[in-house]
Amino acid sequence: MARSTEPWVSVEYIAAHVGVRKDSIYRWIENRGLPAQKIGKLWKLKLSEVDAWVRDTLHDFLSDEGYGALLASDGAEALRLPGSTSPQASIPVIVVTADRSANVTGAAVLRKPLHLISSRS
Repeated sequence: MARSTEPWVSVEYIAAHVGVRKDSIYRWIENRGLPAQKIGKLWKLKLSEVDAWVRDTLHDFLSDEGYGALLASDGAEALRLPGSTSPQASIPVIVVTADRSANVTGAAVLRKPLHLISSRS
């Protein structure tokens, strides 16, 4: 079995990638199960694991709010989702991006960092 060659990245790198402060990453590691490995005094993370955790967390949030959600990492993956190739399909799309200058449209555009507040609170 081949070993993964994905490099470990720092908390600072992940914070910039996700669009949040480092303190949020530390809280997510401790309280919400963000996958990380402590190496010496430093936390190290794998980008693919963090992206999967964010997707799962966002999916759980949307499901808890009563939405059926299919998640995609990018537009190409979204086009492979069931129903996305039908011209009659009316699928609301929520776009999540950290690029503040991106000119994107959808049913909703969420800019990172995300501030998810449940309507059931």
